[in-house]
Amino acid sequence: NYGGVSNLVNDEAVGDKVFFGTGQTVKGKLYYLDTNGAWVLADADAEVSTASLLAVACGGDGSGNANDAASNGMLVRGFIDNASAIDGTFDQGDPVYVSLTAGNMTFTRPSASGDFVRCIGFACATASVIMFAPDNTWLEL
Repeated sequence: NYGGVSNLVNDEAVGDKVFFGTGQTVKGKLYYLDTNGAWVLADADAEVSTASLLAVACGGDGSGNANDAASNGMLVRGFIDNASAIDGTFDQGDPVYVSLTAGNMTFTRPSASGDFVRCIGFACATASVIMFAPDNTWLEL
């Protein structure tokens, strides 16, 4: 039960979090877990970004702490108020995708040849809150 979703503030998350991996993170940004154990900004232009474990950073400002993920956690499933890292117009129920802007999410499905499409959640009833639940499938255009 993830009660209080409507009370979330910018980049705040509730849900299932993991506390492993390395890398400097920025709260609210979307990352994938690289094979070397580092969290790297996800990007719909790169297959590795869309085919790997995805998570949203629950802390960090990118200023140099290589243990941001392990100390602040990474949201792998749940809800996040993500006004600062989501592109497009928020409409309740709309699907959310990995963005072409590294670390962002988008309501606009990537559509160019070579882009990778992966649905990672849906817009909730509360403005800027998304249900983060990455699908395990993806498609290259």
